[in-house]
Amino acid sequence: MIANEHRTPASVAPRSAAYHPGGALRQGRFSVSRQSPSSGQAFFFLLPALILVGLTFLYPLYSLVRMSLFQSLGDLSLYVGFDNYRLILTDPLFRTSVRNNLVLMACVPVMIAIALVLALLLYEQRRAAPLYRFLLFTPYIISITVSGIAFSAMLTKNGALNQVLAATGLGFLRQDWLGDPRIALFSVGAVIIWRESVLGIVLFVARLLSLSTEPLEAAMVDGASRWRAHWSITLPQMRGIIAFFAITAVITVAVWTFSYVFVMTNGGPGNATMTADLYIYQNAFAVAQMNLAAAAASVVLVAAIAVVALSALVPKLFRESDRR
Repeated sequence: MIANEHRTPASVAPRSAAYHPGGALRQGRFSVSRQSPSSGQAFFFLLPALILVGLTFLYPLYSLVRMSLFQSLGDLSLYVGFDNYRLILTDPLFRTSVRNNLVLMACVPVMIAIALVLALLLYEQRRAAPLYRFLLFTPYIISITVSGIAFSAMLTKNGALNQVLAATGLGFLRQDWLGDPRIALFSVGAVIIWRESVLGIVLFVARLLSLSTEPLEAAMVDGASRWRAHWSITLPQMRGIIAFFAITAVITVAVWTFSYVFVMTNGGPGNATMTADLYIYQNAFAVAQMNLAAAAASVVLVAAIAVVALSALVPKLFRESDRR
């Protein structure tokens, strides 16, 4: 005798739990309530980070702006309003420093182009990539001070570069690379490109290694050359990392050129390589005009924020135009 088996079809299987939009999970007689944290709780968890940001950024920024509105007279401080800003904006040396920073901005597209080409070469030469990576990444390991001192010796009138040019029959190209006001700024820019391009190579190689090779191989099967396939398929997928490196390079050229200029030329010859950050340093420590230095730093900070915002906005506008 076979016992009758009662099977419940899957379509009418009893539901052991039911989810209700109200936010409760009901199971039998019990219900588990899922409540989102309140805004007060979220603020409590964010409070340590907000305090840290306030102490490390907002308070120094407030002190900088406040200092720019006063003039120190010994132990006393006299409120002068925007007089310090008027002084620096009419100072020819400050205008020269800002112009030199704008000239150095031309280094940014050069850095992007060099980093892209070298990253693609490393990507293609994977067998010898470890050796090439070591050779290319070495400049970024060396400190700016050491690099600046080395290039200062190499680029003098009787330095190693001119000696190599003379020995190879290219003596007509010899120049006083750091002593000629017409080319000194470009020589400093070349050193900046030499070192800062390495960061772009690292970022671009990492992005290339994360991309799928199937679209590239499919394009080559269809008859496209490898470089044409990279241009049409690889580069569009790297827009995000290229934009990130471009913004980083803009910040570097705008406010982080002090170490290069201070070590290699100290603003010379004849203020030909004076930059905004070196101008601020000299006012603050060389001539002890802290209030003028604070005003100049405030102007440079606003300009740097504007440049970075513009650099981030332009790619977005291009993407929107492409969608249209």
